[in-house]
Amino acid sequence: MLGGRVEDLVGRRCHEVVHQTNDIPSFCLMREAIATSDTSRSEQENEDGSTLEIVVDAVYDERGEFTGAVHFMRDITEAKKLRQQLIQSERMVAVGQLVAGVAHEINNPLTGVMGYAQLLQTRDIDDQARQDAESINREAERASRIVRHLLSFARKHQPERKAVDINSILRESMELKAYELKVNNVLMEADLDAGLPMTTTDPHQLQQVFLNMISNAEQAMLADSSSGLLKISTRLVDDKIQIVFADNGPGVPEELRDRIFEPFFTTKDVGKGTGLGLSICYGVIEDNDGRIWVEPVNGRGAKIIIELPVVATTTFEEKQEGPVSRGRLGKVLLVDDEAAIRQVLTQTLRRAGHEVETANNGEVALKMLKKKHYDCVVSDVKMPGMDGPSLHQAVRATDPKAAGTFIFISGDTVSPETSSYLETVDNPTLAKPFEPGALEKVLQKMLATPGNGGEK
Repeated sequence: MLGGRVEDLVGRRCHEVVHQTNDIPSFCLMREAIATSDTSRSEQENEDGSTLEIVVDAVYDERGEFTGAVHFMRDITEAKKLRQQLIQSERMVAVGQLVAGVAHEINNPLTGVMGYAQLLQTRDIDDQARQDAESINREAERASRIVRHLLSFARKHQPERKAVDINSILRESMELKAYELKVNNVLMEADLDAGLPMTTTDPHQLQQVFLNMISNAEQAMLADSSSGLLKISTRLVDDKIQIVFADNGPGVPEELRDRIFEPFFTTKDVGKGTGLGLSICYGVIEDNDGRIWVEPVNGRGAKIIIELPVVATTTFEEKQEGPVSRGRLGKVLLVDDEAAIRQVLTQTLRRAGHEVETANNGEVALKMLKKKHYDCVVSDVKMPGMDGPSLHQAVRATDPKAAGTFIFISGDTVSPETSSYLETVDNPTLAKPFEPGALEKVLQKMLATPGNGGEK
C-alpha cells in the first residue's frame, strides 16, 4: 500500500511515510489521538487514485502515561467507489420521485392547453388565429415529449426486449439533452439512415446507453474547450446496425482505448465519476449480442461505434393510426379535480355526441354512480380525498360490471402507488397529456365491448 519494502519503512516517521512530507502536517492523527485519548481516523487520497483509511490509537501504560501509538491502515479504494455508487443510486431514486411529482403537476395543465388549442382549430376562425392555435398545440406537444422522456428515464424498468426503431430512440435521447448542450455551446448534428431496419432490444436500456455516450462526449469537449461538435450517425453495415458518436474533443489516448470499458476505470477527477458508465454500456450492448469500441481518429476527436445485430420478431405489429370510427354514443361520467381538464374533455366528448356529466372528486362521483347508470367512467387517478383507484374499488365491490367501464387518465404513471394499481386491472389508461381524439378512440372501443369486469 505504501509502495515500498518493510525494511525501507522501519525507523521512519509516520508523516514521512503516509504524507510524504518532512514536516508534521497541521492535522496529525497521532496528536489528535493523544489529545483526546480516543481513536482518530482519516482517509488519505494518493496520487495513483487509491484511498487509504488510517486509524490511530494512543497507547498508555498502567499509570496512564503515554507510551506510543498504533497505526492501522487499510486500502478502501474499492469500498469507497462502491459507497459512492450507492449514494449516486439513492440520489437517482430521489430524482426519479421528484421528476414523477413535477411531471404530474405539468401534465395536467398541458392536457388543458393541448385540448383547447385543438378545439380552437375546429371552430370558424381566420387563418392567422388557426396558425396560432396550431403553434400553441405544437409547442405543448413538444413540452409533453420532454416530460415523457424524463419519466421514461426516471422510471424503473424490468428488461423487456421488443421491436424498436433505433433512430427514434436516438432522436428522443438527443431531444432530452438538446437544451443542456445548446447552453454549453455544444452543437449536435444527426445523420440517421432512414432505411434502417427494426431490431429487438430493450429501448430503455438502449436510451441510457445513448444518453451516456452524449454526456461523456459533452464532458470531454467542455473540459478541453468552451464549445464542441458532436456528430451522431446511423448506418447499416453487413446487415448490422452501427451507431457512431464522433466528437471534436481531445480524443482517447491509444494506451487507454482498451481500458475505458473496464469497471471503475475513469480519467475524471476524484468525485466527478465512478468509472461505471462505460462499463455498464459495454454490458448492455454485449447482452444484446452487439459490440462497442473506440475507433482511432486522425487528428483530434473521439469516435465510439456501437454495433447491434438486426433481430427480427414476430410479436411486433406496426401501429396504423386511422380515423376514429363512429360507434354508438354513450353516457359518460368524467371525474377529475382539475377544472380545465373537465371543461376541455367535456366539450370534446359532447362535440362527438356523447352525454357527459362531471364530478370534481371520487366522493361526488360515487354518489352519482349510485343514482344513475353510465356507459363509461373516465376517472383521474390522483385526486384529493377519494382518488381514482379508491373509487374504482368501491364500485367494483358492489357492481363489477360498472367497474369494467372505467377509463383511467393520469399525469403520473411512474409512481409506485399509481403503477402498482393500474397493473392489477384491465381497464385502459391514458397518460396525460393526450390529444382529445385519443380519449374518443378508447371510449369507442369501451362502448363496443361491454361487460368487462375490469379485473385481471
